[in-house]
Amino acid sequence: MEILQAAQDHSGPVVIADSSRGRTDDLEGMLMKHWLTFIALVAVMVTTTAIACSKHEHSGDKRTEASLPPVNDQNCQTSEIKKIEPLKLRQKFADKCFTRGTYVHGPVKSWKAGE
Repeated sequence: MEILQAAQDHSGPVVIADSSRGRTDDLEGMLMKHWLTFIALVAVMVTTTAIACSKHEHSGDKRTEASLPPVNDQNCQTSEIKKIEPLKLRQKFADKCFTRGTYVHGPVKSWKAGE
């Protein structure tokens, strides 16, 4: 009632301040700022993780499969295989070493009982 009486006595524009609404607006603005900060932080973390976990080829490593040594008894020693860099080429070379040679079929066997 006092507010209405003061408004009627006042000849200029009446502005009634609702203090609870003002705090709500401030709270909403503050929450929005924190929410945007949180979203930005998550975006930075996701981007950083994606960059860190992506497979980058080292620019200094220009070796290809063609530059690998020939597959023979001397080069297929464990000590020689360990010298090959990068890891992908080392694995390909080791696979070639372990799968070299010829495959000879054995005699056909019958696995039936009693024969």
